[in-house]
Amino acid sequence: EMEEECGIKLKKSDLISLTSNKMLPSPGSCDEAIDLYYFEKKVTVKELKEMKGRLHGKSDEGEHIQLQVVPFEEASSRTGDSKLLCALLLYKKKVLSNKKN
Repeated sequence: EMEEECGIKLKKSDLISLTSNKMLPSPGSCDEAIDLYYFEKKVTVKELKEMKGRLHGKSDEGEHIQLQVVPFEEASSRTGDSKLLCALLLYKKKVLSNKKN
């Protein structure tokens, strides 16, 4: 999904889990259960600028995804996506709090 939707290549071993149990994004309305992960990669300013507005997705499946790059601090105020909001909260709790210690 990451490569398909963002153009970022990675291996499963690069992912760090944010959840100890599966997350249910829409309990009661569907039986989807997902895990949330994070991945860190250093990029140059040039690479970051090249990512902005890049189009991804499987056009044969009707996907037309335009990548938006936003500052971490602004992400929660620029979305209503429950999966992203949960991932941001878990990242702040698990990762950022460990980096401060």
